[in-house]
Amino acid sequence: MGTSFVTIKNLKIVKTCGTYGAGVSSQSRSNNNTVTNCRINITATSGSTNAYGAGICGSTISTTSTGINNTIKNCKIVGGYAGVALYGSSTAVFSNGNSIIACDISGSYLYGIYDYYQNLNTVTDNRIFLTSATNTYGLYAYYFQNNIIDRNSIVAAYLDLYIYNTNNVGTQRMSCSHTLANLNRPYTFPTNFGMYALYNVNGDFKHHTI
Repeated sequence: MGTSFVTIKNLKIVKTCGTYGAGVSSQSRSNNNTVTNCRINITATSGSTNAYGAGICGSTISTTSTGINNTIKNCKIVGGYAGVALYGSSTAVFSNGNSIIACDISGSYLYGIYDYYQNLNTVTDNRIFLTSATNTYGLYAYYFQNNIIDRNSIVAAYLDLYIYNTNNVGTQRMSCSHTLANLNRPYTFPTNFGMYALYNVNGDFKHHTI
């Protein structure tokens, strides 16, 4: 908490304990940090929100972090309740400039990327493959503004791309484009969606393959 201008690079991080634990956690007042070229392995079957691969959040995936301008890129992340979790403060105080770029995320219990209360957030060029047959979400994005979600390849059992209530106070257009959402899954689920977008304004949704 409160650590800034740090780069974590070329590490192999393995969680060996039981239910709880995160690979890398950038908590409140942690700004301008980079996690790059790391291999992070968390218990794939963990149903605890305390277990995640890399996060700009608190001790759980739904605990606030005020961290800004942090980047997670070129990492291979396996397991956890969420592979990557970003959780800002609220719709009144968003976290700015956090990015997830070119990561390979697989084996998460529920979410590949969990993205909440972010502004000027970039999620691009990621590969998400969730093998669980439960109601998994590839990318779960909720209440964010002025963001870029481009060129991601996603496979999940229930919903590949979920985008809810975005850009309602945004000052520029949100971009969501060039997603490859694969419905040819190696398992079946009673109801599934390539993309579900609800209550979104001032956004461009284009060039998707589902």
